[in-house]
Amino acid sequence: VFARSLGSAKPISGAELTLLARNNEILGTATTDAEGHAVFNPGLTRGENGMVPAVLMAKQGDNDFVFLDMGKAGFDLSDRGVEGRASPGALDVYAWTERGIYRAGEDVHVAALARDGAAKAVENLPLTFIFTRPDGVENRRIVSNGESAGGHAVDLPLEANAMRGTWTVSIYTDPKQSPVASQMFLVEDFVPDRIEFDLTADKKEIAQGETANATVDGRFLYGAPAAGLALEGEMTLSTTSNWDSFKDFTFGLADEQSSEPTVTPLANLPIVGDDGKATFPITIDQLPSTTKLVNAKVTVRMREAGGRAVERSLDIGVRPQRDVIGIRPDFEGDEVPQGGTAKFSIIAVDPNGKREDLKGAQWSLVKVERNYQWYRSNNSWNYEAVNLTKAVANGSVDLKADGEATVSLPVDWGRYRLEVETADPDGPATSYEFDAGWYVASTTTETPDGLEIALDKDSYATGEVAKLKISPHFAGELLVTIGAEKLLKTVTASVPAGGSTVDIPVGENWGAGAYVTATLFRPGDAQESRMPARAIGIQWLSVD
Repeated sequence: VFARSLGSAKPISGAELTLLARNNEILGTATTDAEGHAVFNPGLTRGENGMVPAVLMAKQGDNDFVFLDMGKAGFDLSDRGVEGRASPGALDVYAWTERGIYRAGEDVHVAALARDGAAKAVENLPLTFIFTRPDGVENRRIVSNGESAGGHAVDLPLEANAMRGTWTVSIYTDPKQSPVASQMFLVEDFVPDRIEFDLTADKKEIAQGETANATVDGRFLYGAPAAGLALEGEMTLSTTSNWDSFKDFTFGLADEQSSEPTVTPLANLPIVGDDGKATFPITIDQLPSTTKLVNAKVTVRMREAGGRAVERSLDIGVRPQRDVIGIRPDFEGDEVPQGGTAKFSIIAVDPNGKREDLKGAQWSLVKVERNYQWYRSNNSWNYEAVNLTKAVANGSVDLKADGEATVSLPVDWGRYRLEVETADPDGPATSYEFDAGWYVASTTTETPDGLEIALDKDSYATGEVAKLKISPHFAGELLVTIGAEKLLKTVTASVPAGGSTVDIPVGENWGAGAYVTATLFRPGDAQESRMPARAIGIQWLSVD
């Protein structure tokens, strides 16, 4: 537990904490230290029924009191890049089945591996496998001793009248406790595919109004042509920044709002002939309004007599209706080192896919900063993101058909966008966004309470010092916690509005790595603030 002052955002020492259960029993008490930190025994949070923690109360003196509802969900960090399965604890069990679907009467083969925190086998640990039907009724439980290097294998013979649907096998060290692993599988009267087919087109690219011929070549798996079968399908038009003919170049405006793909049914598809083949035309009559390129995805399904369909897809590029400008970043990855030089190659391409000359193309480099505007609507508070751009540099460049024009730009830390356009307002325009300096995941700034943080390296060795870059929207007091299964280290610092860097020594007991969580508190008594605020950012620190 960490206690902070709403007024100064500084740690509060001497705050009296009380953990209260649902039945009003006091589970434990603690007092915060000089860093505003206090620890409760983890066993206090594992109570059941009335002994489940309900409220955490904090009191300082007789005039300051606050409580935290322990029944509410914890802070959701999934929008900041946290993903994957939950930490397994002291015992990690990985379970799987050799298939995902079975017929009634078949045998389900389930295997599991038991490992400890160091990934070593946990031997001679009995595990209980409980199989549950789709209606939630237990079907069978099987106990495995795990004598073979922590490996377990059990078989479940399905009855001929086994219930159809999604079954679950849960694995327990103690059936009275929560499962340590679970796996789902289907029991259905499925029929495997009996046909297959290839879908090809005579053109890789077409223009608006042009026609490409698509050919279906189908056959039964036992070798005979799939004659007389029906076809159905649709064509999906979606925007893309890539052109296969110009690898690594991007086309169109990076900040253009993505439109929904346009789906058009393929009407009057022919019946497959005696040779298993059928040909039909693909024509694009109307394109979406976009600065980017368009891709046509043709999806066709061949349906056999039993009603089961087999699906295939192919992509056909759509040539642009006018000249376009392409930008290629000439640096590795998606970022440029802080204080480095961002180099780009620029080309002009006509609608037929041929390079062309374009004199006097105007380029500009802008720095992109994201802020948030709060507003009240229908008795609730909402927000919208506001991107602000600051001009950094600009110039002109001549694009040539027999070469690539280059632009080299020195950049500092932050997010940038290179924009290239012609003097003609109706001419082509393209832009490319990139990061300079240490990498910042875009998910860290998708909400107003997101804090942009970044580490200077992808991974560290034990004993090295990791540098954590803080890029806040306001000045405040920073609390950095490093931990995985438990809290490993805390760091505090005062951060100005312009940001700062925090040093984090990498410990020997950090294992494969740890999450670095940075919480910035804005004091409520600050002159520029009407109320306190908090921003949270998180990054994974990998240890070699």
